[in-house]
Amino acid sequence: DRYGRSHKTLILLLLVLSLLVFLALTITGQATLNGKTIPGQAAVYYVTVILGGVFQYGLIPINLELAVELSYPVAEGVTAVFMTFFSCMTTVLFLVLLYIPGIGVLWLNWALIAAIGIGTIIVLFVKPKYARLDRDLATCAAVPLHDKEQT
Repeated sequence: DRYGRSHKTLILLLLVLSLLVFLALTITGQATLNGKTIPGQAAVYYVTVILGGVFQYGLIPINLELAVELSYPVAEGVTAVFMTFFSCMTTVLFLVLLYIPGIGVLWLNWALIAAIGIGTIIVLFVKPKYARLDRDLATCAAVPLHDKEQT
């Protein structure tokens, strides 16, 4: 696995890129709401939304992989179910909040930026351990490969 021990670095990179992209989107949106026109405004919206989606969805498998590594020897399926459950519950919370009369939607972009910022700070303090990867590599090293003549 070429990138097996660089989960934290990749996660931090994608989080910072997401933060910058969504900050640009939010600032552009605020300027629009204040009646200001930005040159290439439509292009800024398209590019920031697409890049933000790419960076955020790119985080999902890497986050899952790091969570599985950190929770080893807990089964991968258990870790995946918990992560998916809490992700869905967070989504439900945001959807329910939108039913509160008068709450509006202007806070959503800032909440996204705050969540990414807090997540970035939390990841900075994570000390990755790769016990599962080390065990897989040790198992692979212990299994002899067949010679080409035998196959």
